[in-house]
Amino acid sequence: MELTGKLKRKIIRKVILKVMAAILPLLLVFIVSTAIITAIRGQGNSSTDTGIANVSQEVLAWKPVVEKYAGELGMGQYVNLILAVIQQESGGTLTDVMQASESGYNTQYSRSPNSITSPEYSIYCGIQELKEDLEKAGVTSPGDIQGISLALQAYNFGEAFISFAKSHGGYSLEVAKEFSSMEAQACGWSSYGDCNYVPHVLQYYSTGTGTGIGTATGKLASVIQIAQAQLGKPYVWGASGADSFDCSGLVYYCYLHAGFSIQRLTAQDYYNSSTPTTNPDVGDLVFFGTPGNIHHIGIYVGGGQMINAPHTGDVVKIQSVSRSDLAGFGKYKN
Repeated sequence: MELTGKLKRKIIRKVILKVMAAILPLLLVFIVSTAIITAIRGQGNSSTDTGIANVSQEVLAWKPVVEKYAGELGMGQYVNLILAVIQQESGGTLTDVMQASESGYNTQYSRSPNSITSPEYSIYCGIQELKEDLEKAGVTSPGDIQGISLALQAYNFGEAFISFAKSHGGYSLEVAKEFSSMEAQACGWSSYGDCNYVPHVLQYYSTGTGTGIGTATGKLASVIQIAQAQLGKPYVWGASGADSFDCSGLVYYCYLHAGFSIQRLTAQDYYNSSTPTTNPDVGDLVFFGTPGNIHHIGIYVGGGQMINAPHTGDVVKIQSVSRSDLAGFGKYKN
């Protein structure tokens, strides 16, 4: 029997509906699964933001132990920061690897310097101490250099430094020096702790936050780490730190505290006294204006970016060097 056109269309519609009914659940499963996988991958990407450790082979030998206890203590994303602390504390070669003997978490040995004789126990105690410092400093991520700086100095000075620093505008080298002097006087000692502990540790640690900051070497590594610690601080014309900066004041502050012999000069003066280069290293200077009228300066961080104090109403930040008034790069003559 020959089917009419109307009947053919009716049969086709039924077939299509049956096919859709069979496919729709599978399609929904696919969409939901894709969303879940995307979410998981997103979480994975954020968890891989763990910074970069530039440490010796002796320190890297302790990485499995660090990963073990960091994982148990909820510090997995700070493994590289822990390795940087170990590099500064012992270079990975001392028995008390993290110099944690005097920590309150040491309950198995006397709390006198270098009393811990188990490297693994030292790491276990040290990670707990650092975790508490990070939490009390309000650190939000492995890329929160300002918060990490506060926590690191507390790891060296003791947790009392955190409340002291917060009442004095946050961490800075000047605040660390003030606290050290106060504690040394109270204890009747000639000195107290390491005022430069933060740049000492941060020379072995750089952020992995996607800012495009490259790896510097030598004293320029300290320049970059110190500059990162100033991110977010306000621009104030003529200011040289530690709570505010103008463009040349930021360069002066970072280079001075990284160990360079440097005077507080203008951007033009720094241009005049630098060696021009077309292949800048991370930590070199970048200038804007014309050779006879340099009106802005920044610190090159690689990837076509710089850390700088832009202008009134803004803050120290990372910006591109790709501007029409780019005058060139220079190496500071120490």
